[in-house]
Amino acid sequence: MKFLSKRNQFLAEEAKIKDVILPRQAKQVEGQWGSEYLEYEEIEPTDRIQQGVWKLDHDDKMEILSEFFNTDLKKMYNQFQDLPDHFKTVLGDSIKTELFAGPDKDRFISILEGFNIQFPSIDSLTILAKPIFRKISVGETKATEVISKDENGVPLKDENNKIIKRTKEAGEVIFSKNLVNINTFVSDYNDCFPGTKVDADIFSSGYVRDIVNIAAEDFSGGDYKVDYNPFSKDMYLYIKHNPKDILNMSVSKYYSSCQHLYTGMFRNKVIGNLFDPNTIPAFIIFDTPIVWKDEKISDQLPLARMMIRNLETFDTKDSQIYFDRCYPDRCKDSIDKIVEKHTQMQSVDRSNAGTYYFTPDLPEDAAGNIDQPYMDRLNISKKRYIGINTKSITLTPNIDWSDVKVSPKAKLKEIIIQSSKLPDGLLNIPMQPDWIKFKFLRLKDLSVFKNLKSDSYAFDKCEFGGDVLSSLPEDVKKIQLISCDTSRLDLSKMENIEELHLVYTLNDEDLIPSIRGLKMKKLVISGDLLSLSENKTYINSLKKQGVKIEIIGPVL
Repeated sequence: MKFLSKRNQFLAEEAKIKDVILPRQAKQVEGQWGSEYLEYEEIEPTDRIQQGVWKLDHDDKMEILSEFFNTDLKKMYNQFQDLPDHFKTVLGDSIKTELFAGPDKDRFISILEGFNIQFPSIDSLTILAKPIFRKISVGETKATEVISKDENGVPLKDENNKIIKRTKEAGEVIFSKNLVNINTFVSDYNDCFPGTKVDADIFSSGYVRDIVNIAAEDFSGGDYKVDYNPFSKDMYLYIKHNPKDILNMSVSKYYSSCQHLYTGMFRNKVIGNLFDPNTIPAFIIFDTPIVWKDEKISDQLPLARMMIRNLETFDTKDSQIYFDRCYPDRCKDSIDKIVEKHTQMQSVDRSNAGTYYFTPDLPEDAAGNIDQPYMDRLNISKKRYIGINTKSITLTPNIDWSDVKVSPKAKLKEIIIQSSKLPDGLLNIPMQPDWIKFKFLRLKDLSVFKNLKSDSYAFDKCEFGGDVLSSLPEDVKKIQLISCDTSRLDLSKMENIEELHLVYTLNDEDLIPSIRGLKMKKLVISGDLLSLSENKTYINSLKKQGVKIEIIGPVL
């Protein structure tokens, strides 16, 4: 499917939401929630919901379409397949698209391409009551002699100005230029060919009426332009955590809901689904776009949709899958069966589903500024989640970390520690930040933090003894000390250190003893440390050895 391959080009990189949605969607998100939500990255959804695209076979299509049209398509098609071959041929010959006129001309031509009444498409059934068949000239068809006519229907005459007639087989079909609907055509056909008489009730049966009535429904109010004959196209089960489709989950010609991105009463709740790793929509789709006011607003045309939810428990590693409500409701049984067939996922019963935990992959302040997603059938509670869009967290004693989930693909830039007592449950969560930063702390040792691993550590306005840093991992690459109160700084074990910041932390006489022997690539110091000439000489020697030196603040 073409729209998939295009999107996959972004997934190899860190795609932002604005990169993977449509222009009209981006404008709506900016106006409804703010441009900052376009700058967040596309999230990593749970792997407990199987994603993919599956082409539906004939049985799947018959089942979902039967429920959609409230009819039994298999029985209906059996009736059409029993129609006489002769009727099929005559009806097909009666179609002459050059005679079509009016606003429906192009639609009729498209739908009737390859028309076969014994195997009619859903779309062709919807126009049988329209004047699309040339009327049978009953008298001429029964006769054995008829007037010869030119291509415009004008009688031909001989040199004596007499009308020319020709003989013909009785039953050779003669059509007029008048167009009629299927019922008139059947009446004329039965008059001419009683031996292969057709039951006209087939074309006005409850099966056909249901299809015509439901196919005529348009939940867009006629605003959407779609393919003339979508029901003749292949159908797919489509389960993807794709931002375009999530924002469009209520955008269709065939259903709508209160979460419609542009007009829905609860459209303010749609954005939460975009950043929810535990919910993925499942669609039955046609691979054809929706156009609104000459702008594409969807890559695909959904026939039905339901949300598949991963029910996290937060107290065990177990989770359950729940198939939520279907839109339209009448397709629920079929879409459940199709999803189970192709994914092997099964839904827990609603009575055992419990509460759905909403864990948006957003920074905490951004998560607090959006509404929880709309729930059709489940209770909902919000929990904190650290994923790819959370770059920094601050540890304080008042956080209950048993209620926090951390994605294995989290991209934390920093953990800021402002408490010497770690919150309960923190060390059970795997986190590997770019930086661990201690702020405003009096530290005797770092043993309580030993399970928090990083290759970069910072200390800002902290107080500690000089040997405290000796308990840092030996492979530490970067250390920052900013406005710290320390003495006898011991960095001798930092053999692998590449970058060291000493800013307003040391007395000038302590600089050389603290850094002698280190094989760093970059040194950042405050200007006050260069008040001693020997320090200047030492720093210049480091420059000559290739160490990058950066001075912060005035040199006193």
